[in-house]
Amino acid sequence: PQPEWFAQYTAERNADDPASMLHLYRAAIRARREHTALGDGPFAWVSSGDDAVAFERTSEFVCVVNLGGTPVALPPHTEMLLASAPLVDGMLASDAAVWLSR
Repeated sequence: PQPEWFAQYTAERNADDPASMLHLYRAAIRARREHTALGDGPFAWVSSGDDAVAFERTSEFVCVVNLGGTPVALPPHTEMLLASAPLVDGMLASDAAVWLSR
């Protein structure tokens, strides 16, 4: 049996929470279906500073993950496809990832 505190993580409990991991995963799956650059294929690492890692797939898409303690600037982009946390004054929050199209 699962511990009682696991109940807060069930799909039923998170279905109505737009900030839940369930909604993030569903949005990621939807984005992958809509944007061919998110499928299989080569990728390249992108220079992103000391506290972040970034990679791109073709010239259409870039993913940035902030591993540091302060927000980081985003590369030029045309659309934010998905973010694991709200941006902070247009910057990527600490411990967050963002998927951008160019």
